[in-house]
Amino acid sequence: MRDTAWLQADIFHTDGNPSPLDTRGIARRANAGLVEAGLQFNAGLEIEAHVYRLTDRPLNTSDIGQPGTPPEVEILNRGYQLLTEHYADTLEPVMTLIHETCTSLAIPIRSLEVEFGPSQIEFTCAARPGIAAADDMVLLRSALRQTLARHGYHISFMCRPAIDGSFASGWHLHQSVADSGGTNLFMPAEDGAMTDTASSWIAGLLHHAPSMSLFAVPTITGYKRYRAHSLAPERISWSHDGRGALIRALCRHGDAASRVENRGGEPAANPYLYLASQMFAGIEGITAGREAPPATADAYDDALPRLPSSLNEALALARDDAFVRDRFGATFMDCYAAIKQAEIAGFAAHVSDWEHNAYFAAF
Repeated sequence: MRDTAWLQADIFHTDGNPSPLDTRGIARRANAGLVEAGLQFNAGLEIEAHVYRLTDRPLNTSDIGQPGTPPEVEILNRGYQLLTEHYADTLEPVMTLIHETCTSLAIPIRSLEVEFGPSQIEFTCAARPGIAAADDMVLLRSALRQTLARHGYHISFMCRPAIDGSFASGWHLHQSVADSGGTNLFMPAEDGAMTDTASSWIAGLLHHAPSMSLFAVPTITGYKRYRAHSLAPERISWSHDGRGALIRALCRHGDAASRVENRGGEPAANPYLYLASQMFAGIEGITAGREAPPATADAYDDALPRLPSSLNEALALARDDAFVRDRFGATFMDCYAAIKQAEIAGFAAHVSDWEHNAYFAAF
């Protein structure tokens, strides 16, 4: 709507105390822990999504209620090719809409490109301090859904749409830590080396990865992205450049943008919880003096520990983790777990097309 303000805010009770259920407040608290240690957290977004042309019929009474019926759509390209001139031209109108929307809202978009999957795109945003990247992600998702819908498109941040031939979308979170003077503490003195801060940060992310998966991948569908040899992580490891690892260390001598990349998240994640999980885990790695294990040469090695394979498994791990409960707060974890358990129960009670096809005629 024109001449309408969009407000990002924190939630407080009437007595002035912060709400324990405010996810932005949790991220603020996580960032405050780094600031108290004399550190500055920076995060950059790398997001994949699907954009379709809407062919939907008008709403009728069968659509009353939530979640309702998904919109009917058509793909914009065939996919299965990267960075082709033809696909870039085909998607130029919608890419222009995305770019204009982001720049008009001061979202620091850096790149837009055609991804490998049909109707799949990827965009990156410049690194931002503290929780600003989470604010950007909330605004970006809301603004793009509204703007593109007005022009006859549907953008979905669902990880794996139920559309034949689709590729799963991920959210890679780039992160670094600087000292109070702005010096990047992940930038090594020589190529191939690793700073103590980067090593400890990576070690913290790896150590807490099983429980923190709940916040990076909070949907049932998100875990269907974890497949071997798919450029998505399946196991807990890090690498200098292996795109199948959970953590990729892009740290080079003289590169002020040296950073680590968590490749495990999905674009439907709550940005505040995703960032908070990284800050809580990373700073714990530093304060505990953890050291990253050797980089892996094969991110799908059977000897490596696995990431949770389902939302149910991730929820159980997080719910039983005293560290997670302490950092996110007992009240928040109880409420969040109840919401996720209801989601899991609803899915379990549904008879899927796969089940019907497998059993209806066979028995």
